[in-house]
Amino acid sequence: MFHTHTPLWLRVSSFFTLIAFVSYISTFTIQSTFASSIVYYIDATNGSDLADGLTPATAWQTLTKANSAPLLSGDTLSFLCWESYSGSLSLLQSGIVWEPITINSYGSCDGTNKPTLEGVTINNVSYITLDGLSVYASGSSAISVIGISPLQNIRVLNTNLSAPNSQCILAENIDTIDIQNNLFTNCQNGFSGSSIWGSLFQNTFSWITLNAVTLLGDSPVNILQNTLHHIGASGIIFAKWTSIVQNNLTNICTLWNSDCAAITNEKTNPISTNFLSNIHENIIKNVGSGISGNNYGVDIRGIAWVDIVDNTIQNAEKAIYIEDSQNLNIYENINLLSRATSLQTVQKTNDLVQGLTLTGNTFIQKNPDYSYFETRYDKADTDGIQATINGNTFYPLYKPNNNSYYRSIAYGGVTNDIWKNWRRQTWYGYSEMSKNFRRSNENAQTFNSWCE
Repeated sequence: MFHTHTPLWLRVSSFFTLIAFVSYISTFTIQSTFASSIVYYIDATNGSDLADGLTPATAWQTLTKANSAPLLSGDTLSFLCWESYSGSLSLLQSGIVWEPITINSYGSCDGTNKPTLEGVTINNVSYITLDGLSVYASGSSAISVIGISPLQNIRVLNTNLSAPNSQCILAENIDTIDIQNNLFTNCQNGFSGSSIWGSLFQNTFSWITLNAVTLLGDSPVNILQNTLHHIGASGIIFAKWTSIVQNNLTNICTLWNSDCAAITNEKTNPISTNFLSNIHENIIKNVGSGISGNNYGVDIRGIAWVDIVDNTIQNAEKAIYIEDSQNLNIYENINLLSRATSLQTVQKTNDLVQGLTLTGNTFIQKNPDYSYFETRYDKADTDGIQATINGNTFYPLYKPNNNSYYRSIAYGGVTNDIWKNWRRQTWYGYSEMSKNFRRSNENAQTFNSWCE
């Protein structure tokens, strides 16, 4: 571009002149694009596919016509409220970062009369926004978003979703996805995502047959302030780098009676050492209530580096279950009335359960036949569990049987050798138990009346 002997000041000046020119052309292009954006209207009752679709009075009628719309960045397909549209919508064109293609509604819509489509497919296109719709799919996913290469900026907002035989939303290979303020109901699975980045914010998941949220692969997703209730199987199955914060999960595992949890992780083999996920400030109530089986508030298996902090777990069979996992920080959680063991750690493989820190938690035990804290080894040659257990509060609501209460806390904070002795059923009233403390039965009764 420049001659070898061109002065540096001239080369720099020319470079910034070029940048300014490109910026000017880009601004002109953006302004021109904004000016050319088109809204196409669809009215299932009074529209006509022979009309131009450019006004509510000249709206199109069918999804067949809508699917053939020459959509460009910034364009909108707008469906009339109260109407049902036969067929599914397929989006094959991309928007751009400042001008997505938008699918929305017009007329007087509220939560019950949004325009109803039978499915939406977003196939390897980016910068798409769905807002204010109702999507019901009887035999497939309500919304399917699949990227061959990573997609950008897919948004689903204020939409009612139902898919009794499939996922309400299936999302794969997306770099930016925003799922916000939607209602997922009567779905086989609520949201299923693989290799995605983004957020699930203030959605409601209700009456889901299987799992409400399932993430797989490397999926840095913020799951924030969602409400989940009446979920047949697990509430949230998280993946690497997931944050699960301030969600409310009630009546989870209502149909599934084996290895089901309000919050659990994608299972990995061998152990995944860099999961780097957070489970903070969630409220979990009634997990597997009335169903026998392994039902957990939080279930962690085969992963490392997870923080479980400031959660409230009430009426789960086991509040927290840990299997073959490492470097877990469990701080300031409240467990109310577990039906079995409050916290159980299990070693099933050669992966040592270590780096477990249990600090400042409150445990309120409901069943006198179970321990507060229980350890099990399924490997004869195991090295035991390495844990630091300090400053927790244990409320014995009932007199424990078979010394289970004392046994469950007496090894708090001890060395690995004592763990191995305990595994061989040699019991030591180890002095380190003084690092933990417990309330009296009399004080516990007051707390019991509060949490009931």
